[in-house]
Amino acid sequence: MAQGTSQSTKEIPLKLVVMGKRGVGKTALIKKLVDGEFIEAYNPTTEDRYSARRTLGVQAYAVEITDTGSEDTYGDGTIRDGEGFLLVYDVCDRSSLEEIRALYEEIRKAKVPVVEGSPTSTLPSSESPSVVVVGNKIDRLDKHRVTTEEGREASKDLNCGFGEATAKGSVEHVFYDVIQHCELSSSCNGIGDPSGTREEGMNDWLCGFSGLFSKIAG
Repeated sequence: MAQGTSQSTKEIPLKLVVMGKRGVGKTALIKKLVDGEFIEAYNPTTEDRYSARRTLGVQAYAVEITDTGSEDTYGDGTIRDGEGFLLVYDVCDRSSLEEIRALYEEIRKAKVPVVEGSPTSTLPSSESPSVVVVGNKIDRLDKHRVTTEEGREASKDLNCGFGEATAKGSVEHVFYDVIQHCELSSSCNGIGDPSGTREEGMNDWLCGFSGLFSKIAG
């Protein structure tokens, strides 16, 4: 059962968006997080959303995760509404890493104004969007085409966080990382408890995560 919101802590809504080239395993990562199971084949063509209520340390969150499906099925509104982003590439497909920069620029274009005070932006001009680049399918050791260092350097060039994962193993850490980025960014309106340590937050996250997510109907 999900932990309830304490009377002294207001539950904060948080919208995460998972993006990447078709076939990189976006849905597999989310479904492993949600259901705790690895799906071998899944081919969504439209956006899908998942929701959860979660208490991390002393702060309660109402988390919504958008799976963008095919890379051409989401609209600008999906990006504008998002507060944290996971940009996923397949470590066995170099072209999927090469697309990360274009996806990041889409996010930045929607989230950061060209001119300070632009009414179409959802971030102040000094802010960068909260983004973590994720190298997926690291279990396929004999098929790697992108090294960890190459992925890390690509994310560093974009001033993004970085992580690697496989839906056959643990995926919680990459979702935690993007929430951590949001906590440090005013784009999420000062969420989280800045006095808590990363290790403490991660332990709370992992201990209470299982079974807390449910897919939004329709």
